[in-house]
Amino acid sequence: MTTSKVIAFIVLCVAVISLVLLVAYAPASAADYPANVTITHAFKDTAGNTEVGPLLVKLYSVAGDVLKSQLSITGPVTNQAMPGFTVTVADNTSKAVQFYATATDPAGNVSAKGMSNIVNVVGLDTLAPATISVNITITQ
Repeated sequence: MTTSKVIAFIVLCVAVISLVLLVAYAPASAADYPANVTITHAFKDTAGNTEVGPLLVKLYSVAGDVLKSQLSITGPVTNQAMPGFTVTVADNTSKAVQFYATATDPAGNVSAKGMSNIVNVVGLDTLAPATISVNITITQ
């Protein structure tokens, strides 16, 4: 039996990016969970000035600083979808995952890391329950 639930969290990047990540608990295979990310950005620098040129938004996993997704934006965006990716979790285990986002302007200035909440993703339960002990007393 496959259960379906959605785990969501929001990341705020210092004065630069906010993003929403959804990890769906209905895997395509036994261990792959699709993650969908949207970002909101005012297209301003940390001083509040409008940025000139496109910004490259990158999303990384904290474990190993692995690039998971990236998107170029050319102006203010609200709930703009980023390319999705999968989170892999072995059956009968759980995995704590955390991500961060940065934005880079054409001059090469990189924003501070916006750290996400930690999300616990649970693999499929493929183990049967343990054997039940049965004690019967019959009184005659």
